[in-house]
Amino acid sequence: MTTPDSTSVRSLRLSESIRHELMQLLISETLRDPNVQGLFISQVQMTGDLRIARIYLRHPKGSDINTEQAVNAMQGASTFLRKRLSASLKVRHVPELRFFWDRGVDHAQHIEDLLNEVPYES
Repeated sequence: MTTPDSTSVRSLRLSESIRHELMQLLISETLRDPNVQGLFISQVQMTGDLRIARIYLRHPKGSDINTEQAVNAMQGASTFLRKRLSASLKVRHVPELRFFWDRGVDHAQHIEDLLNEVPYES
């Protein structure tokens, strides 16, 4: 029987392993699609049953990548990526991979820009 704590530890370990392995594939340029060049994985979140991995993508600041095309390219490669993960992860079932653009940094930058526009009086 698993406890909530052991489930969350498994989830964290699996999400970090998936992030690490996918980053290795991106760095090694195993995926030849130009839409994924320069991408990195900011985080991986697992569902409670460990069947779905929500993978958040980013690119270096200043890159002019089309985010929708990048997400679609990664989603299109998900079957290939799952096969590669199955060879390296020690799990019975490799989770379904779902890709999303990580907008957290964009939102934080937008808020910072708005705050910088507010006049400051001391």
